[in-house]
Amino acid sequence: MGNHQRSRLAFIDALRGLAFVFMVLNHTAIYLLDGSFSPYRQELFYVTVTLAAPLFLFLSGFSIAISGRDQSGMPKTFEDYLTKGLFVIAIGYALTAVIAPDKPIFTGGILQTIGLGMIFLAPFVRYMKHRACRYALLALAVTLYVVFVYAHPTVIKWLQLSPLLMQMLFDGFPPWPWIGVIMFGLVLGSEWQMGPLRNRKLAAKIGAVAGVCLISYINLGYRTGTLTTFNFTRDFIINYHWLPRPVTILWILGALLVNFIAVYFLVEIMKWRLTWLRWFGRSALLLYVAHLLLISVIGKRIMEISLDSWWQFAAVNLLLLASLLLLVRAVAWWRGQTRRKIQIG
Repeated sequence: MGNHQRSRLAFIDALRGLAFVFMVLNHTAIYLLDGSFSPYRQELFYVTVTLAAPLFLFLSGFSIAISGRDQSGMPKTFEDYLTKGLFVIAIGYALTAVIAPDKPIFTGGILQTIGLGMIFLAPFVRYMKHRACRYALLALAVTLYVVFVYAHPTVIKWLQLSPLLMQMLFDGFPPWPWIGVIMFGLVLGSEWQMGPLRNRKLAAKIGAVAGVCLISYINLGYRTGTLTTFNFTRDFIINYHWLPRPVTILWILGALLVNFIAVYFLVEIMKWRLTWLRWFGRSALLLYVAHLLLISVIGKRIMEISLDSWWQFAAVNLLLLASLLLLVRAVAWWRGQTRRKIQIG
């Protein structure tokens, strides 16, 4: 593996680690923060979820594109993606059963959507080297969202006839329309595979698109009176869960691409190591499960923690992130010891 490949993977690990930090802040606010002391609790929920979840979904698609070969160097098969996708889905259902035992066992969530995305998009991976296929998949992602926007009232009426189906398909981050973000990640990851020289130009184009998205967001938000409405009232709500309207999509894409370019610049251009973010990014699935268990089960259900000041919120998050970092290093040490024992044996 060349130096650029290592650097590129380090940059993606760091970006995934950043998404995880956003997710920790979001879940700590949801489960542990007492909103009575501050009017900005909902804004914190909103900003962190729009920064974290779309970035995780995007990176799952990006990673499909850049990890198209197994450890032996052979192209991955559909069975490889199917196995990993089903594993992620199973983890999602098991986690839901633990943190939300009152919900139906087949309640959906972000891990389920990521797993379904892996399975659904696996047949497309081998064709992503063709520009026409990349454009077609990007067009499909946009179409899925546009159709959702227009079909939203009908979807509401349809789901009211089947509460179980509503829990399965529209809880957390449902496949429709969120799989479109995974498609976007697969398309951009496939473009990124073209090589280091092209990536510099692609990064400049991504920065320009980010700027257009954010300027359009400011313009549309100002015209609709939602520019400073950083809460869920400006978006779709299905089954008590948030789905973004077009103005929020502009914010999400702009923020996502700004984070992408910022981390790329720091790691690729400035040569910052960002080691702790990369550690988080390499163990994102483990840490996602661990942090939810710590926050929702131990912190909320068992210890009944209720944070009533911002300094408490900051202190708990710092302690939590430090503990998770120790967990990551402990797991890495254990794996290293296990590999050495196998080699010696």
